[in-house]
Amino acid sequence: MESFVLLMLTVLGIAAGPVHAADSAAGKPAQTANAPSAADAKGYVEQAAIGDMFEVQSSQVALEKTKDLSLRKFAEHMVNDHARLSNKLQDTLKSANIAVTPPAQLDQAHQDMLAKLRGASGDQFDREYRETQLKGHQEALKLHSDYSKNGGNQALKQFATETMPVVQQHLNEIQALNKTGAR
Repeated sequence: MESFVLLMLTVLGIAAGPVHAADSAAGKPAQTANAPSAADAKGYVEQAAIGDMFEVQSSQVALEKTKDLSLRKFAEHMVNDHARLSNKLQDTLKSANIAVTPPAQLDQAHQDMLAKLRGASGDQFDREYRETQLKGHQEALKLHSDYSKNGGNQALKQFATETMPVVQQHLNEIQALNKTGAR
């Protein structure tokens, strides 16, 4: 529960600390009241990892359920790209010696969304899958953009910056599919 509260405070920017003169004196950039603290790496990693897991798992469900060829192609793309991003995140954590372990499973909210998708079928499934992909990629783009600008860890900021174009491409694709109804 404590980590969830910390995560939420970090997401909302409440956990940001005041300017630390000691950090500036130590050669570290000073933190402003609006910038996240270095502790935000944990929240960012958790959210990014859960987002990638959900994209992979929900898209695997789509590959089982949808008959729509455009949506199947999109789902295949999501499985491949988000698995690659998950691996890249792990590599970044390892190479930069960041002591944060990504979660091994989805949080409850994403488990519930996945269960809802699994329970849907036909056109209802296709509609719900497109909606979750749209919302998920909008949230992911905001997450990576915010961390790219304000993150407390340089290696993760670089990861976020490099991830943004991929997420933007996915967002553009799902928006196009939503306009056409994926038919």
